Amino acid sequence: MNPINITAVVIMLLAAASPFICIVKMRINKRFRQTAIETTAQIFDVEKRTGHKSTYYIIKFHYKTIDKNIEYTGQTVFGNKNKTGEEITIWYKADNPAVFKTDTSKSLRWALAFSLLFFGLVSWLSIWLLTQTYTYRPG
Repeated sequence: MNPINITAVVIMLLAAASPFICIVKMRINKRFRQTAIETTAQIFDVEKRTGHKSTYYIIKFHYKTIDKNIEYTGQTVFGNKNKTGEEITIWYKADNPAVFKTDTSKSLRWALAFSLLFFGLVSWLSIWLLTQTYTYRPG
């Protein structure tokens, strides 16, 4: 195999990693939700953070278990601003209510769509590179 073929295959494999990771993450979330309990949590603190060319919010909230009415607190990162006092949906494990997940399925669907589009463009470019004729002219 020549270096162009190897490069094209490596680029395609790297581009395939992103949709693969999204699909695995979606399956993990789905499996978690099958055994988890859904409840609402109330936000009690919102902290704005600024990264490199981005802004995100650390949301702190508390929620109660449905069966034993025990209160837990948690925090997560959101890309959009929520206000103190708002409610968000969370899922917690029945056997360990301190372990929870927030609703990330919408963002994962968008990430999957974008990564599939990116993979398609990279695949097209790689196939195009492989069909080109290259000549070598020694200097």
